[in-house]
Amino acid sequence: MNQFRDVANFVMFFLPVSRFFGLKRFLLSMAGVEVGPDVKVNGRTWFYGNGKVRIGARTWIGPGCQFHSTSGTTINIGDDCDVAPMVMFVTGTHKFGTSSRRAGEGFGLDVNVENGCWLGARVTVLGNARVGSGSFIAAGAVVSSDIPPNTLAAGVPARPKRSFDGV
Repeated sequence: MNQFRDVANFVMFFLPVSRFFGLKRFLLSMAGVEVGPDVKVNGRTWFYGNGKVRIGARTWIGPGCQFHSTSGTTINIGDDCDVAPMVMFVTGTHKFGTSSRRAGEGFGLDVNVENGCWLGARVTVLGNARVGSGSFIAAGAVVSSDIPPNTLAAGVPARPKRSFDGV
């Protein structure tokens, strides 16, 4: 599967950024990425690793996004999400090592973005984080822990700033 992701990445690199969405969905499904109906993945988006990736129906993936999935992990993007350019999803991390090499043994944690979310440009979502349904993550934020549903979150690390409950 990982080798076909490399082929899919290569072919998609040469396609127009915001065209041929059906062909991109086909290539990604052949590469083991679960892609829902009417998903639009823009160009220069890359899928690394051999973990599971699921992108829900009618979701928009902006140009230059990166999906870093490690073995045994899942990156799950819900239905009706909007992911701005250059957003990164990263499942891999490390245990703390000794002073001679601080990054110790590597391992992976799932990433979950629930339905209806909007992730601003250059957001990073790290493993073990969940973005609750209907939430908006401001540009440049780093999501390292759970964000409640219907919440505006911003900052490094991302923190809730406003609730959209009832909206």
